[in-house]
Amino acid sequence: MISILLATYNWPKALALCLDSLRTQTDLDFEIIIADDGSEGSTRAIIDAAKKQFPVAITHLWQADIGFRKTQILNQAIQAASGDYFIFLDGDCIVQPDFVARHRQLAQAGYLVTGSRILVNDQLTQRILQWPQWDFSQFLAHSFVYRLCHGINKYLPLHLKFADGTWRHYRQFVWRRIKGCNMACWRSDALAIQGFDESMTGWGHEDADFVFRLQKNGVIRKSGSWSTEVLHLFHRIHDQANAAENAAHVRAQIMAKAVVDLKPPKRVLFIATRQIGDVLVTTPLIRQARELWPKAEFHFLGYRGKLDMLKGNADIQEWIETADRPNFREYLSLFKRLFQRYDLALVTQPSDRAYFYSLIAAPRRVGVVANHPQGEITQKSTSLKNAWKKWISLQNIEVDYFHQHVVIEKMRLLEPFVSNATLFANPIAVIPPSPADLNPAFVAQIAEGLRTNKLAILHTGPLMAYKRWPLTYWQILVVYLVKQGWQVVLSASSAPQDLELNEALISLLDPSIRAHVVDTKGALSIPQMGSLLRQAKLYVGIDTSITHLAAACGTTTIALFGPTPPSNFGPWPNGFIGTTPYALRARSQTVANVTILQGPGECVPCRKAGCDDRADSRSECLDLLEPSEVISAIEASY
Repeated sequence: MISILLATYNWPKALALCLDSLRTQTDLDFEIIIADDGSEGSTRAIIDAAKKQFPVAITHLWQADIGFRKTQILNQAIQAASGDYFIFLDGDCIVQPDFVARHRQLAQAGYLVTGSRILVNDQLTQRILQWPQWDFSQFLAHSFVYRLCHGINKYLPLHLKFADGTWRHYRQFVWRRIKGCNMACWRSDALAIQGFDESMTGWGHEDADFVFRLQKNGVIRKSGSWSTEVLHLFHRIHDQANAAENAAHVRAQIMAKAVVDLKPPKRVLFIATRQIGDVLVTTPLIRQARELWPKAEFHFLGYRGKLDMLKGNADIQEWIETADRPNFREYLSLFKRLFQRYDLALVTQPSDRAYFYSLIAAPRRVGVVANHPQGEITQKSTSLKNAWKKWISLQNIEVDYFHQHVVIEKMRLLEPFVSNATLFANPIAVIPPSPADLNPAFVAQIAEGLRTNKLAILHTGPLMAYKRWPLTYWQILVVYLVKQGWQVVLSASSAPQDLELNEALISLLDPSIRAHVVDTKGALSIPQMGSLLRQAKLYVGIDTSITHLAAACGTTTIALFGPTPPSNFGPWPNGFIGTTPYALRARSQTVANVTILQGPGECVPCRKAGCDDRADSRSECLDLLEPSEVISAIEASY
């Protein structure tokens, strides 16, 4: 027999409809145990009335209302139940007529089932609550209209039902689709883990903890989607004060199990399929991984021409370069080179392609997944887009573009293998590439700055126009530096727009000033740039990879930030201990050798592509960042 453990609290109208939907089940070989977390007398009246006309037995368990103690009342229900198989259901959910029958079909020894739900919006919920009794056929007849009007968030699962199969099985624990309002397991399995963890009080994640401990005990999870959907009535969110603590409790168990289960990998693949700066900020992760697995072989996969930041990095044994848009032949060659060659893949970018490579390369993966660019959490951005990535991963780290530094984000990929206390206990350093010799002719050009120890590097050209500081401001800064006895070197990539920008700046200078300015004309490699920065006394630049390199080389660095949150992508101050070197918003902030200046405005940082949110846009915050502020920061540094 099946026991339905029905949790409820102070919503008698919803409970009445839930019981109505259970009364009309096609399979009536079940009992109902109502786990009541302290409802008032109106709930008891509904239950007593239902008992008189109900075709199956109903038992009502009640405990005093002294806070959210769902775990405790559910454990009482587990003890009181007579069935061999439990279905957990919430009193704000309405079930389909074949709900019990479908769960019985999916029941299998050694397995638990996590079903899914169809969300009913506020307006439709209020209409349904006025129905004298539940009528599924009436609801189904209008379901298409309800979907068009956004009354429900799913339509097809009401009409299509799929059979059991191995496609329902989860390979490992994942958070998604664990809903305590619709899940099932065997009585013996629930008792083996002593039911729910009663130390988890307050709303949130007690169901995930229950599922995790079942899986840890050898029970395999299968999906009940497209078979057991329930209608979840809209209600205001419960007090979530304990949610973060409960989530941390579950994560701690996941990490502890991962450390036990995972043998030290012999080969690890790091994947960073983006720009040069994104490669550089993976170096603290790589160094920490080397300390964790000193005997492992490390390889790095990235785009061709973007891996120079790793030149001379002793932690990496092999580079694998690929085109950013490979053709079929290149894909085939890469597939052969990667296929199951590694024990573990660490995906440092949230791109689909990076995850595809990791899936080919290794049986275990840990990766970064993206959120909304401006930090807005939506079902589409956090669930649907990332679902398959979470499915194939041991664990995922969500990007927080405003409150989590990118270096910390990368290092957190090691969370399944080492405690946070250990991970962030020591100074963290970004490791620049080994220096390369500078051309003797170029060394002769900068001899003045080297002799006086007043060599200043300016990097004016970002990849995107919205990160630019006005050219006339750079002119003012160059004039100031030269008059203060500095020799100025203009850094640039080989991109035409960077070269043109420096040429335009030089054209604005008087010959007397120009004589103390050297244009690199994009001729320096990244390792050569690192060598130059190590000899420079000062660096001023916009939000770009060379600014990160300057900070990593120990140069006094002035970074000009506009739309980008420095809390997420500020140049890491080498030697910093902790996880948050910079505030989200501050006109000026200095940590170690790095000073970050932000433009004014309540919208700063917006993390948009400038004021018009496109690559060629201007950014008012940078237009309003006066040269005098940069000069003050330079003077404060010496």
